[in-house]
Amino acid sequence: MADNLARAKASFDVLESQLNDASILVENLEERVGYRAGHSSGVTDALSAIMRFRLVTETAASMLFSLEHCLTLFHQQEDVRIMQLKQE
Repeated sequence: MADNLARAKASFDVLESQLNDASILVENLEERVGYRAGHSSGVTDALSAIMRFRLVTETAASMLFSLEHCLTLFHQQEDVRIMQLKQE
C-alpha cells in the first residue's frame, strides 16, 4: 500500500508540474494572440484552441485538487492501519 501511495504521489507531482507548464504556455499564447488579433486571419481558430486548452487546464487543476485530497486521506488511513498493527 505504501509503495502504491508513493507512486501515486510521484505521478501527481509530475502531472501538477506539467499542468503548471501548460498553464504558462496558455497565458503566453493568450498574450501573443491578443496583440496580433487584428493582423491574423487564423486568430479565431487560435482563440478557440486557447479557450479549449484553458478549459482543459482548469478541469485538470480541479481534478488534481480532488486527487490530492484523496491521497491525503489514503495516507492518513495507512498511517492509522500501521499504528493499529503495531498495537496488536
